[in-house]
Amino acid sequence: MALSLVIISGNAFVQITGSDVYHRNFLFDVIIILIDYIIIPYRMIFRMISALSLTAAGIFIISFYVLANFGGAFMSIRMYRQRRNEYVALENERRCASR
Repeated sequence: MALSLVIISGNAFVQITGSDVYHRNFLFDVIIILIDYIIIPYRMIFRMISALSLTAAGIFIISFYVLANFGGAFMSIRMYRQRRNEYVALENERRCASR
């Protein structure tokens, strides 16, 4: 059980501190999951728990990337609209002042 916790924490560390490009880590994740099934000398349920927790951690990390993309797009749209509204207001002021 301790070995599987070490593998899970090691994979989480690599995911957090590793490259931003996921496809570089994909092979590493697959190898770690296969190692969970091959090397851990426990019952099948413990091997499955370890491998499935790695899969869940990967999905959890990818979901943060998706949320970050949606959040970034939303904030970008809001900032653009705000700047555009300020520009339109300034143009209206200039037109009124020039009359």
